[in-house]
Amino acid sequence: MRGGRGKRELTAVCCVSFSHPCFAPGFGCVLSGMNYAEMSSRVPSAGSSYAYTYVALGELPAVVAGWCLTLEYGISASAIARSWGDKMINWITTDLDLDGKGLRPGHGVNPLAAAMVMTCTGILLGGVGVGKNVTNFFTGLKMLLVAFMIIGGLSLFDADNLTPFAPNGFPGIMRGATSAFFGYIGYDTVCCLGMEAKNPSRNLPLAVGGSIVGVTVLQCLAAFALVSMQPFEDIDVDSGFPEAFGSNGLVWAQHLVATGEIITLPLVVLVSLLPQVRLQFAMAEDGLMPAILSKVDEHGNLFMNIFISGTIATLIALFVPFLYLDSMISAGVLIAFNLTNISLVVVRREHPFRENMCVSLMSLYCFISFVAALMWRYLLDNESLYPYLIFPCGLTAAAFLVVRHIAKTCPEVEDSSYAGFRVPFVPWLPALGIFVNWYLVVQLEWYSLLMIIGYVVFACSWYILFGVKYSIGNANGWAKRLEISETQGESMTTGLLENAKQEEPSF
Repeated sequence: MRGGRGKRELTAVCCVSFSHPCFAPGFGCVLSGMNYAEMSSRVPSAGSSYAYTYVALGELPAVVAGWCLTLEYGISASAIARSWGDKMINWITTDLDLDGKGLRPGHGVNPLAAAMVMTCTGILLGGVGVGKNVTNFFTGLKMLLVAFMIIGGLSLFDADNLTPFAPNGFPGIMRGATSAFFGYIGYDTVCCLGMEAKNPSRNLPLAVGGSIVGVTVLQCLAAFALVSMQPFEDIDVDSGFPEAFGSNGLVWAQHLVATGEIITLPLVVLVSLLPQVRLQFAMAEDGLMPAILSKVDEHGNLFMNIFISGTIATLIALFVPFLYLDSMISAGVLIAFNLTNISLVVVRREHPFRENMCVSLMSLYCFISFVAALMWRYLLDNESLYPYLIFPCGLTAAAFLVVRHIAKTCPEVEDSSYAGFRVPFVPWLPALGIFVNWYLVVQLEWYSLLMIIGYVVFACSWYILFGVKYSIGNANGWAKRLEISETQGESMTTGLLENAKQEEPSF
C-alpha cells in the first residue's frame, strides 16, 4: 500500500533544518500502530480512525477524525503533487536543459501539479482494478529506487559528515520529528480500505505492523545514507539525494535518481486519493457528508465521489504551495491517531456502573497531557525557565494518576467472541502514545497550531450545521438502526462493534 509518503523530500528537509529525527516519529507510530492493529481487526470497515471513533466515542469526535484524515488523504495528495510539479520543472530545466518558463506562470500557480492530480483522478475513475495495477507497478519501481539511494549513499560513507551528530540538540530532533512524521503516515490507509481486505481480522494487523516496520527501517537508512555522504549543511532541501550524488562526482547517479523521483512520486498522489474516496463514502453512508458521495454508478464505481474529490484536490494543487500544508497535515493526522488511541481504551475498558466514565477520564487525560506537552516543549527550549519545570512535572504526574484511576476502576470488557490481536498494557500504552503524539504536535510553530485549531473548529461547525440534521444516528437513532433494546443489557459501543463486524461492502 502506501508508506513513507514524501520520504525523500522530508528526509532532506529534516536533515538540513533540524537534525536526524527518524526514531522519534517511528516510536510514536509503533505506539499508535498497535492500537490501529487491534481496532482494524475489531472494526474492519471503511474509514479508519473515523470508523473507530464513531463506534467508541460518537458522531462529533468521528467527524473531527474524518476531517483530520482528509488532511492526510486528499490534501496531502495535493501537497505531494506540488512537490512533484516543482521537481518536474527543475528536471526539465537542468537535466534536459530546456526552457521551462511557460511552466511557471507565477503567483504560486503550479499547472503541472494540477495536471498530475487530474491524471490520477482519471485513473481512479477507470476503476479500482486499473488503479491497483498501476499502483503495484510503480511501487516496484519506487522500492528499487529507494534501495539504490540507500546502497549508493552508504557506499559514499564519510564519518566526518556525522560530526556534529545532532547539531540542534534535542529540541531540533523533536521539531524535525514532527516534520518527518509526514513521511511515516500511511499505514492507516490499509485500515481505511478494510472493507476490501480478505480475512481482515487477521490480515489488517499484519499489514499495519509490516508497514510501520518497513517505513521506519527505510526512513532511518535513507536519512543515515544522506547525512553520511554529504555534510548536513550542504544538503539541498528540494533535491537531497540527486544533489548529494552530484557533489560526489556521480553525475549519472544524480540524473538517475532525479528521473526516478519524477517517475515514481505520482504513485503517492494516486494512493492518497483512493482512501479519501473511501473515507467520504463511509461518512456519507452515515449522513455526515452529502449523500451524493455514497452513490455507486452502474459499473460499481463511486464516480461522483472520485470526481468531486479529484476536482477539489486539483484546485489545491494548482494554487497552494507544499510548505503551507505539510505541518498542518502532520498535526491533523496526529489528532486522528489520538482519537483512535482513546477509542481503543473505551472499547477495552468500561466502568461497571457509569457507562461514560471511561470516556470522561480519557478526555481529562488528553487535556492534561496536551497542556503538559506544551509546557515541556517551551520550558525545555529556554534554560532561564528551568525553575518552572515543576509545573509540567506536576501535570505529568496528574496525567499518570488519571490513567492509573482508569486501570483500577474500569475493568477489561469481557469479549470471548473476539480472537484477534490485542494490545498489551491497556490503558498504559495507548496513553503513552497519546502523550508522544501531543509532544510532536506542539513542536509546530504557533501559526501552524492556530491553523490546525481553526481546522478542528471548522470540523465541529460542519457537524453542527450539517451532520446534526442529516446524520443517520440523529435521524433514526442507532439503537433503532441496530435493533438494540435496553432490555438486552447491551451497551451502544458493543452493538456498534457487532454491526461493524457484520457489515459487507456495498460496491
